[in-house]
Amino acid sequence: REAAFKVGEALPGAAIRLLHRLGFAGLAELMPAGTYKTCVANLSAWGSDSWQAMDAMLNPEGGGWHLNRVCFDSALMHRVQTLGVTIEQGRISTCQYVPASGQAISLHHVGYIKNPSGQAQQVQAKWVVDASGRSAVIAKKYGVQRFRLDTQMAAVVWLQSQVADKDDTTRIKSAENGWWYSARLPGGKRVLAFFTEPQHAAEYAKQPCRFVTAANRSGALPFLVSESDIVYGVRVANAGVSKLKQAAGEGWLAVGDAASSLDPLSSQGIFFALFSGIRGAESIVANDQNADDVGHLRDYQQKLDRVFQATQQARFYHYSNELRFIARPYWQQRLRSAQSVADIAS
Repeated sequence: REAAFKVGEALPGAAIRLLHRLGFAGLAELMPAGTYKTCVANLSAWGSDSWQAMDAMLNPEGGGWHLNRVCFDSALMHRVQTLGVTIEQGRISTCQYVPASGQAISLHHVGYIKNPSGQAQQVQAKWVVDASGRSAVIAKKYGVQRFRLDTQMAAVVWLQSQVADKDDTTRIKSAENGWWYSARLPGGKRVLAFFTEPQHAAEYAKQPCRFVTAANRSGALPFLVSESDIVYGVRVANAGVSKLKQAAGEGWLAVGDAASSLDPLSSQGIFFALFSGIRGAESIVANDQNADDVGHLRDYQQKLDRVFQATQQARFYHYSNELRFIARPYWQQRLRSAQSVADIAS
């Protein structure tokens, strides 16, 4: 059942420009009908218990979509296969770069991938892109330092959507020890998550009944849920903010969460993955076309740094607007970590 659910389902309206860059007219060209839903508004109770709405019609780029994330990833995978990309499943056991003396290219990356049966296969490449998520497998093997700004975790459940549930908004509500998020998904499901400190997330994972009780007490949803509504979960996921000190180097670069993991409050996870993937690919092509110009990877790094700084500034703004719980450890930690962008930028 776990393979049917994946954390991260919000795609903002601005992502349509990135889909166009990838050659898609829209989501309908990428995904089957019934695997995505339009988000009609963002509802938030932040700084008070009063709900505020931002209607999607007021956003020139629309309110975005709630995706079946597994289907979205599979659709992109299928797309690259149709373009002739070979996909090998396995785990990277080693990876290193060695000079390719006497050959047309200046650098080889040599690695071994262990397939599901345990057999090792050697892989050589001129470029390697680290798209391994927060674990940043390639960057770690190359000894690149990663800055971790906080330890926020998420306790997540997927619920069977109730018959009367017609709410196609994104809902966010702050609480004493974190904040709640929920969205109705395709296929009659609803995701419900609480972003909090690790110890609270772990407690909810051990006792789903406590998670349900807390959710009902919070008023995050306009209806009550029960433990029997849970289809999968409680799952604990890393929701902290972190970034690589260096997101690109000789013949390699990192994209998405591997380069920078953003606070889920921004709802920019998928958008940033697409954005950095596109910009990273453009940098590789530009570098290959003009190998004497070393500025392409530097420009890529600067683009990612600007995105990270902007999201950190927005993050500080939003967390500082919740004054009711300012003395609570969760909120104090979020403010401290949001302010630390100047330290890691230097």
